[in-house]
Amino acid sequence: MPRDACALLLLSTFVSLGPSGCKGASSSCDQAALRTASETIAKGWDGWTPQTGTVPDFSLDAASAVWNACPSLPDGAKTALDFMFEHPRTESLAAAYGAPSRASEEAFLARLETALPGHARTHPEDGLIPPDALAWTSSVCPEAETLMERSDAPGSALWDGCLSKLGLIEHEQWTSRRATSGLEGFALVHWLTDGGIDPKVAAPLGRALVFNGDWQVRPPEDVRLPAAEVTTSADGGIPLELGPHAIRFSGRDVASLDASGRLAPALVTGSPPMVGPLFDTLAEQADHATEMAARQGSTWSGEALVTAHRDLPWSTVGPSLAAAHSAGFTRISLVVLATNRIDPVRSLTVHDATATEPLSGLTDDTTVQQLVDAVVARQDEGVRLFPR
Repeated sequence: MPRDACALLLLSTFVSLGPSGCKGASSSCDQAALRTASETIAKGWDGWTPQTGTVPDFSLDAASAVWNACPSLPDGAKTALDFMFEHPRTESLAAAYGAPSRASEEAFLARLETALPGHARTHPEDGLIPPDALAWTSSVCPEAETLMERSDAPGSALWDGCLSKLGLIEHEQWTSRRATSGLEGFALVHWLTDGGIDPKVAAPLGRALVFNGDWQVRPPEDVRLPAAEVTTSADGGIPLELGPHAIRFSGRDVASLDASGRLAPALVTGSPPMVGPLFDTLAEQADHATEMAARQGSTWSGEALVTAHRDLPWSTVGPSLAAAHSAGFTRISLVVLATNRIDPVRSLTVHDATATEPLSGLTDDTTVQQLVDAVVARQDEGVRLFPR
């Protein structure tokens, strides 16, 4: 759904529910705690570079700060903040859609429990944002419905008529976001400043929620991504995760890695050498994708999008990507980070079956970052990693 259409749908719902009725932050908030969290987030945002290997997402830090420092935070606000983060799916939803990547990680779930004590353990079965959260978020722009009905670009109309007044971000930052949400950040600043919180304290907290890392690819907590100055967004291909402790597909471990990120030799077979269990898994997935595309009268793209820890050696990465290649994936891309704090998650194609020249010079100890650097150096030519 286009971003403007999504905004129209959500905010029409907000307005239909009426005003939220919630009051400002008042003196009940621990202002010292908010200021400390705000300053920490601002420093983290300003100091971020792709070389950190992590995405610049401070949304949970911001939500946690307000959640714990403001006893008067309305229930609707708590529901809205909680709903921004992945939760474990019920058994029926997991069977239908798979497990959310971060919500299958014990480390993230433990962090969520600490950050938002007492939060809901699962999201609603229907996946819809709860009414109290919608009502609270609507308080930032009560005239949203009228503004958007009069415009062919409701998202821009929303900005011009409401959001720009808060001075939270620039217009181009709003329009360049990949996320279709983020209004929680504006609602939070509105609530905090109405309650007397210094706008300079509220702004970094709100921005962290606006730039909430709602990307197509969500790297696991323990993965450090490679860096590359490329422009292709990471929004296509069947996802695969490599390391640092395991090879994972669809939220489950396919093969374990040792402390140095290497595979047990018994797992690697065939020519080219590939991870046997991963080949079996991906071949089944490729057959399914091909069948689904045929039913829709189209052809499967054969794309894989791989999230790989930047320090993993080629002795692990090579057999893993070879498994994808042998299973029928004709285009394999790695998730990388570029110097764009608003939209940093990009993709770099490292294997294109139509390319003529193979990439040479890779050894067992070549890391993912070194592979990325080598591919970037030949970006205009296209590369292939495996023979036809």
